[in-house]
Amino acid sequence: MQYAIIDLEMNITSVLFIFYFLPFVIFGNYLFNRYFKKAQNLFLIITSLLFYAFAGYKLFLFVLLVTLLLYIYSLLIKKYHKRSILFVFIILLVLILSYFKYTNFLINNLNRFLHLAIAPKELIVPLGISFVTFEAISYLVDVYKGEDSGNLFDILLFVSFFPKVSSGPIITWHKFNIQSHDHSFSFDKLIDGLEEFIKGLAKKVLIADVLGTVVNSILYRYENNTIDSFSAILAALCFMFELYYDFAGYSNMAIGISKMLGFEFPKNFDEPYRSTSISEFWRRWHISLGAWFREYIYIPLGGNRKHVYFNLFVVFLLTGIWHGAGFNYILWGIANGLLVIIERSIRDKKWYQKIPNIFKQLFVLIFIYFSWTSFCFAALGDVFNFEKLMFVPQTSFVNFTYQHYLTAPIIIALLFALINDILLPLKYKEKIKIYLNNHQVIKYLLLIILFVVSLIWLVNSSYNPFIYYKF
Repeated sequence: MQYAIIDLEMNITSVLFIFYFLPFVIFGNYLFNRYFKKAQNLFLIITSLLFYAFAGYKLFLFVLLVTLLLYIYSLLIKKYHKRSILFVFIILLVLILSYFKYTNFLINNLNRFLHLAIAPKELIVPLGISFVTFEAISYLVDVYKGEDSGNLFDILLFVSFFPKVSSGPIITWHKFNIQSHDHSFSFDKLIDGLEEFIKGLAKKVLIADVLGTVVNSILYRYENNTIDSFSAILAALCFMFELYYDFAGYSNMAIGISKMLGFEFPKNFDEPYRSTSISEFWRRWHISLGAWFREYIYIPLGGNRKHVYFNLFVVFLLTGIWHGAGFNYILWGIANGLLVIIERSIRDKKWYQKIPNIFKQLFVLIFIYFSWTSFCFAALGDVFNFEKLMFVPQTSFVNFTYQHYLTAPIIIALLFALINDILLPLKYKEKIKIYLNNHQVIKYLLLIILFVVSLIWLVNSSYNPFIYYKF
């Protein structure tokens, strides 16, 4: 894969961000909200651009470029209001996204199938480019439909707002614009947001990063053909939960930061591994992405009114392409789409309805377990070979068997994930939540402990960027 992803020196799990940048933004937002309300959004723009500046001038310029394009569009659409203008700007944004994410994929395959010798380009992919592009497209469509286009500063805040920009959740223009003119600081929002932030930090640092050490170690040795079958099985299981806690953790943190600044964004995950169908899984996983595809792709194609199966297939094919440049992502999207179509065609059958939910959930977990391996490799062949290794014992030299990787932190993290996300009935989780809400001292004491432990672990571990940064 011939492209590089920018890593932020000040990512949202860094000490610099947690102890310096975030308190500065929260306190500054409070002061502006109380004494200089009209300049509050300008303060958030400046701090968001400062956050971007740590990632380098190319990322900074990308944000400004997208903002400028949206502003030009707003002027043109006000004057002419033609669908052709909407399509031109959508195509322009898609071309920019495609250039950064898919140029080398195209070059590599042209070289492979046509026996050419085109040199791959050294591209720096702007952080969160897919998220920014999808939000920008929502601006184009919403304004075309009659939503207020806002001024240049409104657009700049929407594009650059730092909590959501790296890995979502994806917030559409009409939802963001309403809040951008009516967000206020409150102590209750600060406490609720801080609680959400701590939960997300713990998910990332104590679960995702811990499991990630095993995944990285096993995959590194897999490249040298020195792992056994059980190690491959373990790596896939750890990655299944690493991906979830990494992405859900970021979403919690982004939603928490936004709430501390006065914005209310909806949750992005809702117990996805308890789903009893792939369709349900996608209603619970990355909820904002599913909502975006439904509103801006599925419904315009015809939704449930006509060509339903075709519309579903297109949505999941695009979902796969959105996630990355590779046949593994395309096949992953197609596989999900086909299963959703099959479920749609049999969901009303009596024999299907009689299948116990436990078996349906087990099928979903098995499918997800194997499908997530598509995210571990750049090439489709590597995905198939890795999954083959799970069933065919390795006969070559093995450095370490799976027992080597099962350290105490790994076992604890895996057991917690299995119990919390699959085995523990939701009614008991709800009882625990009610108990803690009724015993605030215990609740906040646990949050403080969780925060301190997360910081200790963070300081003593190497930096591990969010997986979805590359999307």
